[in-house]
Amino acid sequence: VDSFSNNDLPKEIYSNFEMLQKAKGFVIDIRNNGGGNSDNATALAALFIGEKFLTDVMKYPAYYGPFKAWSTQGSFGEKTWEDVKEEKGNSKWWEKVYKVHKHEYFEYTTSTANISNLPGKLEGPLVILCSERTASAAENFILYMKHHTNAIIIGNKTYGSTGLPLPIKLESGGEFRVCTQHCYELNEDEFINKGIRPNIICINGIDDYKNRIDKVLLKGLDV
Repeated sequence: VDSFSNNDLPKEIYSNFEMLQKAKGFVIDIRNNGGGNSDNATALAALFIGEKFLTDVMKYPAYYGPFKAWSTQGSFGEKTWEDVKEEKGNSKWWEKVYKVHKHEYFEYTTSTANISNLPGKLEGPLVILCSERTASAAENFILYMKHHTNAIIIGNKTYGSTGLPLPIKLESGGEFRVCTQHCYELNEDEFINKGIRPNIICINGIDDYKNRIDKVLLKGLDV
């Protein structure tokens, strides 16, 4: 599965459910998947998890105009929150005023998938192949499978970036994107800028490419 941008993906996979049920095991290769629509990743994961499951643990920056105005009373300057806390006391109100002023105020939330058209659940040994090119919605998929199934993850650490990107157009015709959410693993571990570590590290080397051998896939099949 090289992309989660194909919004027909759930329909295409669900329509082949009876064929998939005959499989003795599953190897899902997302080594070249740079992401796309996380709803498509959720739909695929649901085949192995079920209709309802936790999908997101995250924080996102929040801005409140009145707190910015109140911050003018604080004379914060270059003070840290620890400095302000000594002066004002450990006040939740002052903490919010300070962090809104510094653009450091975040709100935390979780979300849960609820797939209504799931054709059933697939059973059997499960392996997922990933790499440093596995990013965004594909990392979401790995997190679903890592924390809700017994999948064995094989390959290299993932890219380490996901979270509802905001696209910004450039006059040159280019574009850059900024993640608007700071996502965590479902157990609240950090993976942004670190990547998700597989259960088994396995990386194709130069000799593997020269000899047209996919060592990672062979390891997945062996497992």
